[in-house]
Amino acid sequence: MASKVEHLIMKCVDNNESFIVEAGAGSGKTWSLVQSLFYILQVKGNQLKVANRKVACITYTNVAKEEIIDRIQANQLIDVKTIHDFLWDIIKPFQRELKLELLEIVKTQYTKNTDILLTTKATTKKYADAKEKADKYKLTLDELDKFKGRIEYKAYYDRKKGIVSHDDILKLATAMIGKYNNIYKIIQDTYPIIFIDEYQDTNQEIADALLNKVKNNSSILFGLFGDYNQQIYGQTIGKVDDSKFNLKKIPKDENYRCSLEVINLLNKLRSDIEQRQSGEEKHGRCVCYYINNTELDTEEFISSKIYHDLNITEDMEVKRLYLVTKSIAKRNGYLGLHDLYDEENKNVTNRRSKNKDELLKNKDNRDCPFANFLFEIEEMIELYQNNKIQKLLAKTSYELFCMEDKTKLNDLMQRLIESTSKSNIQEIFDFVWSNNLLKQPSKIKHIYENQELHDDFFYTLMKIEYIQFQNLYYTVKKTSPFSTDHGTKGAEFDNVICFVDDSDWKTSYNFSNYFDETDAGTPRFEKTKNMLYVICSRAKYNLALVYLSTLSETAQKNLKLLFGEDNYFPKTTII
Repeated sequence: MASKVEHLIMKCVDNNESFIVEAGAGSGKTWSLVQSLFYILQVKGNQLKVANRKVACITYTNVAKEEIIDRIQANQLIDVKTIHDFLWDIIKPFQRELKLELLEIVKTQYTKNTDILLTTKATTKKYADAKEKADKYKLTLDELDKFKGRIEYKAYYDRKKGIVSHDDILKLATAMIGKYNNIYKIIQDTYPIIFIDEYQDTNQEIADALLNKVKNNSSILFGLFGDYNQQIYGQTIGKVDDSKFNLKKIPKDENYRCSLEVINLLNKLRSDIEQRQSGEEKHGRCVCYYINNTELDTEEFISSKIYHDLNITEDMEVKRLYLVTKSIAKRNGYLGLHDLYDEENKNVTNRRSKNKDELLKNKDNRDCPFANFLFEIEEMIELYQNNKIQKLLAKTSYELFCMEDKTKLNDLMQRLIESTSKSNIQEIFDFVWSNNLLKQPSKIKHIYENQELHDDFFYTLMKIEYIQFQNLYYTVKKTSPFSTDHGTKGAEFDNVICFVDDSDWKTSYNFSNYFDETDAGTPRFEKTKNMLYVICSRAKYNLALVYLSTLSETAQKNLKLLFGEDNYFPKTTII
């Protein structure tokens, strides 16, 4: 049965009116999106089929894509794609323009570095780095200019040979949508309706291009589904001005996930939507502890204090969230790996840009081939250890022709498992590739074959003990009681305990400055507010926030107001 929200969406579809659904956490956003797609198929399906047109549904991850495809029973009139696949399918027919724009991207990078050479002393490291990059980009420009083949999109990039990857697609599409008007017509002729799931996570420039350029120059109906209060990724659009883009705003205020106590807390964190409990009636408790001790034994504190206060036991589902990652990395034995990927680690120099998020996100959001391959290896090991042989055989590239091959594979997997506790990452990679357990990914192969890509990051990663990654893997896995908040977006748990240490990720988040409003009006204030909302909204019944670092007096006062006097425990009252 359609709710009020679905009826409003249906009316927009009937009137060809673009809309934006602002859906709070746990509101059933995906349900509304899927029901809207079914309605379009019902009222416009034949028309779409005759005209050879489709509805586009753009998702943020492959996981979301597969979920929607499954729910709509893989209907061929609905084109469900990630943003990168959607954009590539739009721009790839424009081969001449693609090459021109790719040349422009490389030229911009070349000019940026030659400008540094003009203003920097030739004896400095900055000059040497810029000179090396300028020479590299000049070679790419010359080779790409002579290149006569087609521009291709692959998992790795080799611009000299016309091969572009993940990041290039966003830059190319942004430039081309803004410059070539005939692209609007092709998009409109193909897709009279475009839905964007989790709109707040769409790249800022791409969102601007779609809304400012495509929407304003076509009759396409745009439907945006998401929640700007759950924007926690950088360089994404976040809040969309519905009046600026002529979008009918449809608030979705149900909450099917959380207890009444959690919902009441969430409603204090935002003013645009006041959620109401829907579905099953649930009750629980929300508590906050101010510890001011970053060396706290968190497990002992959970068992001795939090279990009692929340009236829960250790056999119940409890999700531990750590904001952010250094403390959990140290506790779980992968600090070296964490620090290598930490963009804020000033001790790591002369390396490509990395981000610790690449070790924490799912594979749809990790833009690091080494992180992806490490996860592939450990997933293969886990399949073997859990005796999931058919899935193992589907994953491995090792070929079985006879019973002897099965015995050999079993022996190889045993040797691999034994090696994980005493080998470094390079040695594990070599073992996996030399025994054909997994194929060498093309992007890693490209890095191996190009000496100029062997920077400090590459050499340091290869020497790190593999056991560090194994520790990380079991820490961030969904089935583990440990995780980081970035890995939980969209998930839900009966009981959530989050430990916050402002000193760990201070350039990105600061809860003390959020609660005393020192950061008001800054990007960090908004990021912290959204992160807090995402953390709190994961809890179905009970929530505990534990502050390990120092909070200002004003922040403490505001936390007490937020949680209530009976649910706020300052350090002086914690025994």
